[in-house]
Amino acid sequence: MKVNKKPVLYISKSSTRLQIIKKERCMSKKFLYVANWKTYFSYTQSLAWLKKNKQQLDSIGQNNELIICPSFIPLQKLSLALNKTNIKLGAQDCAPELTGAYTGQVSAQSLKDVCCSYCIIGHSEQRIHPTTHSLDSMVVHENEIIAQKAQTLISQNISPIICVGECKLEREQKKTQQVIKAQLEPIVALDLKIMPIIAYEPIWAIGTGQTPTNEQISKAIDFIKKSFQSVNTQEEVLVLYGGSITSENSNILKKIENLDGFLIGKASTDIQELEKIVL
Repeated sequence: MKVNKKPVLYISKSSTRLQIIKKERCMSKKFLYVANWKTYFSYTQSLAWLKKNKQQLDSIGQNNELIICPSFIPLQKLSLALNKTNIKLGAQDCAPELTGAYTGQVSAQSLKDVCCSYCIIGHSEQRIHPTTHSLDSMVVHENEIIAQKAQTLISQNISPIICVGECKLEREQKKTQQVIKAQLEPIVALDLKIMPIIAYEPIWAIGTGQTPTNEQISKAIDFIKKSFQSVNTQEEVLVLYGGSITSENSNILKKIENLDGFLIGKASTDIQELEKIVL
């Protein structure tokens, strides 16, 4: 999903008219929805879920960008099943190199072979979260590894979905931007032939039922987008929000003007709930 950096200029003497234009623009905006199935389904359950819900899922994705990210094992079968549908396929992680000694990980080349178009990397459930200064160097190294993964994915024409965000303590210490900056710096420094998608996921909101205010999310998104202004590409970075998304709060979150979509966890495994979030 590509968005050009060409600015849209609206000139109106009426503030009321300007509000209408903004509202129409928001309503016509095409959101990107990423369904992160994590390990909620087994191999058999993944295939059974898609077989049962394929038609409804395809209908949901008809006028929306919808990506399904299952665990590794069912990827090939789901890739075949999703052929000729509106649904794209993504993975949940990859190794930092195409080949090498990376036990338990999957090569981006293998993801390409099964027609993955996207891959989540740097998810908070896989990141190191320091509680002491002794782990700070490990976090820096981890950010560099995630950048390696992004570069490897891009070499295979797979769009990275890079998760960033602060923990509760970092939020309380007002270090949100500082944390995100450290997570993004190795990414921005890459030769980005494909602009990655960034998912802002405040760690304290994931699976807790807690959600930041729209103002807090918008501020983080604005910081992320400004971080990529120096990148020499015609694409604009897309920023998603992830963290306890449900059909009850998604409509409120959609009012955030600079938001481009959602990274949805457990709610995406319920087809009725997913449809309510998307539509």
